[in-house]
Amino acid sequence: MSEEKVSIGRMAHEPRNDRLSPAVGFAVCSLVVTVAVLLVTFLHSGQVQQSDVASLKERLTSVENELSHWKEKCQDEMTCLRERVTVVETKIQDGVWMGQSSVFDTENTDTLKTPGSGSAGVGKDKDSPRMRAKRQAVHTAGNTGCMQGPPGPPGAAGRDGTPGRDGRDGVQGPPGTAGCGCDCEGVTGPPGPKGDPGPKGMPGPPGVCVKNCTASDVHGCKVLDADLLAYYPFDDSYADSQGNFDLAPQGGVSLHPGGNGNGYAQFGGAGRLMANGFTSHAWGSSLTVSVWFKRTGQFGNYQGIINTGYHASGSWEIRMGRENGGTMIGCGVVTSDSSQTWDYVHLHASTNTWHHAVMTYDGTLTKFYLDNVAQTGNDQCCSGPIIDKGNPLVIGQAGPGKSNEYFFGFIDEVRLYSRALCAEEVAALYQATRPE
Repeated sequence: MSEEKVSIGRMAHEPRNDRLSPAVGFAVCSLVVTVAVLLVTFLHSGQVQQSDVASLKERLTSVENELSHWKEKCQDEMTCLRERVTVVETKIQDGVWMGQSSVFDTENTDTLKTPGSGSAGVGKDKDSPRMRAKRQAVHTAGNTGCMQGPPGPPGAAGRDGTPGRDGRDGVQGPPGTAGCGCDCEGVTGPPGPKGDPGPKGMPGPPGVCVKNCTASDVHGCKVLDADLLAYYPFDDSYADSQGNFDLAPQGGVSLHPGGNGNGYAQFGGAGRLMANGFTSHAWGSSLTVSVWFKRTGQFGNYQGIINTGYHASGSWEIRMGRENGGTMIGCGVVTSDSSQTWDYVHLHASTNTWHHAVMTYDGTLTKFYLDNVAQTGNDQCCSGPIIDKGNPLVIGQAGPGKSNEYFFGFIDEVRLYSRALCAEEVAALYQATRPE
């Protein structure tokens, strides 16, 4: 052990009091006694002179000053000693002199140096904030001999319900993300966000995602039927399976039976289907139109697939053009700030192939999906309710405003919703309703 540590160790066991040292006290007392003896002698002898009295007063004053000086000096020494003892106790508690690691080593704050000394010593102004805090804690504790320890660590975040550490009870997280507009039972969604720190930081309940319906159970899947205005499967009739908006054929239109009852409508370029029940229908601010189609001929002209009128004459439409060999397709809605359709235009749908087209509108955004892929277009074209032009629903021709532009090919699985389907529901339709 070094001489410095031995010296500090000895000081740690020295008595703490505010009394003067014995030598100083003896000297002061001797001086006082001497003055008292001289004063008594002078008084009894009757030889006291004015000069002697003045001399005695001066010596008494000197004694008082000396006494005050030694008292202040001793108090300063005692204060310094107390501070050094506090340092020693703190280092002992931190394990500095027990062969253990210390916060002074890791934080490099062992700065117990007297200002300007350049060597290890005891300084009152150069110690670290941590040392001052511990010294204050010792004085605050009084005669108990105990120091208040640092606060405990905060509780860990309960991301998956794992108990936290020394924290408060966590708040349960909100529910997980649910499939939009779906109340089917299916695979559970992800857990909710993490709870607050604490031993009870539990995740939120799982969400419910869209059920992946198959063609065999599509009619029983609630997610595909919610807010359905009309549904035309074309299996064996032109009727609306919902019962409100049946179609009437005009011209060259026929039903083509498919396997397992999954038929489709065939258009020969001179016929169409009309649902007069949609005449003057209040479309509102939410709409989804879903249709499967396959164009097989007359590629040099425009051909309406489904609409309520041509371009600015109707409320909305999905139509094909003659560009790029008859593969161009577009769509749009008409509102107070969008007076005509073709919000999406010059998109590509190959001929002689089945394609799935879905147009959605939610009052602020118009979206168009082709074969389950969101397309690029003027999605912010429109806002507010769709304007009613007083026209019926038309399938297989451009509709009111045009007397031609008939479709040539096949159309199947037509669905109209009074709400805007989300991408997950569009994907479910794409998987569940594909023609065989």
